[in-house]
Parts: sequence; C-alpha cells; structure tokens
Amino acid sequence: MNILMFVLVVVFLLLTVSYSIRFFYYLFFNRRIKFYRYIYIKERGLVNVSIIIMIFIRIILGSLIG
Repeated sequence: MNILMFVLVVVFLLLTVSYSIRFFYYLFFNRRIKFYRYIYIKERGLVNVSIIIMIFIRIILGSLIG
C-alpha cells in the first residue's frame, strides 16, 4: 500500500511540474498561438513577473502536497 501511494505522489508531482513547464513555454515562446499572448501586453513587466511567481508557487505547493 505504501509503494502505491509513493508512486501516485511521484506521478502527480511530475504532472504538476510538466504542466507548469508547458504553460511557461506556451506563454512566452510559442509562435503558433492565435490569441493575444501576455508578453505583448502594455504592462508586460508586471504581468510576466506575476505569472512567473505563480508558476513557482504552484510548483512548490505541488511538491509540498506530494
């Protein structure tokens, strides 16, 4: 039973990290997205810093929960 819980925690942690990395990539580097990207907003410095902070908080909380 403990091995199963450990495997589930590791899988969920890896999914959280991969989702965060994918979100960061699509947000800043993907050229094929048709909608307006956040990097071109007038207040881009504040928006980008806020999004990056939220990504790191999500990764840290995902690892703490796991």
